Amino acid sequence: MEVCALLSIVFFGSCLSNGAVVIRNGEVQSTCTHTSLKSPREFLMANPSGAYTCLRVLPHQKFPMFSFHIERLLFSIQNNPQTLSSQNEVMEYLSKNQGLLIGNIAKTVDTGLNFFFESNAEHNTVTSLKVTDDDHSLAFVTILCVWDGEENGVDVLVHISNAPKLLTVGVGVCVLVSGKGRISPKSKLSQWCWDRKELEKEKINGIHELILSSETSTGDYKLLEGLVTNLFLIKNSTVFTAEEGVLHGHMRELALKACRQLGLSVRLCSPLISNIEQFNEGFLTGAGCVLVPISTILYPHQSKKKGNNEGVHGMHTISLSSCSENSLSNKVRQQMFQIYRNDIESNPFSE
Repeated sequence: MEVCALLSIVFFGSCLSNGAVVIRNGEVQSTCTHTSLKSPREFLMANPSGAYTCLRVLPHQKFPMFSFHIERLLFSIQNNPQTLSSQNEVMEYLSKNQGLLIGNIAKTVDTGLNFFFESNAEHNTVTSLKVTDDDHSLAFVTILCVWDGEENGVDVLVHISNAPKLLTVGVGVCVLVSGKGRISPKSKLSQWCWDRKELEKEKINGIHELILSSETSTGDYKLLEGLVTNLFLIKNSTVFTAEEGVLHGHMRELALKACRQLGLSVRLCSPLISNIEQFNEGFLTGAGCVLVPISTILYPHQSKKKGNNEGVHGMHTISLSSCSENSLSNKVRQQMFQIYRNDIESNPFSE
């Protein structure tokens, strides 16, 4: 299988300040200063479906949360419905070659980061380890592991581009409750890029993210996660986030640690839509956004309960006080940065 058949194996020069680099099994394949593969999603959709993960990396920083990402990649490779017919071969390959695969992932990421930061440094795009909201010197790393058959095993492809800009403190987003939970939520699979395309058509009129849900036996709905984010809602000083039916993102794990360090009570259970008006704050976490506060939630009618804030398109609207500098959401965000300062003595996010 020619995994890179859809990649342009033509070098467009080493300047990556507005582009990306693709690395396969430790070898630089192409630089993408044209538009076709500059974004992580374009890269994922230009290759066969597989297990993947994303992370932000600062210059001179190695692989943050290495164990977490490796464990989730291995789990996702083993639990990919698209390779179900080859599951025995996949399991046998991993039992014999897991160490080699982990080494290949680490080598491929390291090769890509060195190339990316050296190329950017040549053009003065990386100036210091102190990053601001307007600085794109962070690398956004996407690791894709594709099963290539029993003989070839797992292909490792890495895409590295400039990290997306973060929203500044005080800016919140609007979310819409729409769509059912994923079939294999705990596996991070690139197939989701295709599966969510129809849902993404609802992200209009200022809607930043959709919140997936699942119906309960009583006709209520559990709020699960966003299309590419984890959802947290806060009631007084208690933080609620789903444990089952969601992907456990690495920013989710970091946020949970931050909440506990701040002394907040954490409940690992799905918020119910029938109780949504009881929440006063909320936020989303993800590699792309790190943590962004929710300002507004749009959610559908329930026949058994009529709200008093009917909004656009037959939806209820609830406003949250998540965006102020003194909000618990912002305190969690700041604590997440502090955890990284303590753990690796450098901040991979902009603040």
